Amino acid sequence: MELEKLIDWSRVRIPGKEYAVSVSPVLASATNKTLDDLIHVNTRILRTKLEAIGTTVQARLKIRQQNIERIADDREKLTGMVQQISVAANYHLRDHKEKDRLYQRDFELTQERRDQDTQCWRDIVLVLRDFLMFWDEYERAKARGAFLEDV
Repeated sequence: MELEKLIDWSRVRIPGKEYAVSVSPVLASATNKTLDDLIHVNTRILRTKLEAIGTTVQARLKIRQQNIERIADDREKLTGMVQQISVAANYHLRDHKEKDRLYQRDFELTQERRDQDTQCWRDIVLVLRDFLMFWDEYERAKARGAFLEDV
């Protein structure tokens, strides 16, 4: 095969010592449009993932807050019951030993609150790890898009 038939020499420029190949404007605009579309679609997908992860974190924090409020309400009711039994026990209407079961329940509620905190933060850390990964990809896609716009 001849080299002249394989290469369109009308589009090859040799400025100084470097070689440059010019691409037809129609092909260049189609390639750039496709590349731009690809980069913008990738950026949109990553942005959507980031928004979804942010929503997930907010939802998990809301669930945690609801659970902690429920536990606080239960402890408040429990404290009222302990006080009622104490008053009744002072008048020998009830036995102080009845409070043991309530104190046990109070300790269980305290442990449940700690478990809620631990589970919530573990869940958030896992989600934030994904968030950081997608945020990194998103920023890289934006940088590639900015770089390719300049080229």
